[in-house]
Amino acid sequence: MRFWQLLDIDGEHFAVGSPCRSPVGRYLGFTRLRSLYWSILAVTLACYLLLTQGVKSWLLRRRWI
Repeated sequence: MRFWQLLDIDGEHFAVGSPCRSPVGRYLGFTRLRSLYWSILAVTLACYLLLTQGVKSWLLRRRWI
């Protein structure tokens, strides 16, 4: 799987899984998340993507995968 494909899949999950202000979310009692949460989530996802891509590249260079 290429980097852009992983980024696309993660983005789709993020878009589908975060509708806190939808009617279903209000019915379930969800509240709006603070902007700090979204900032931390974005940094975490970026670090995760960079780390996994780096490990994959390292393993490919060593011919372990």
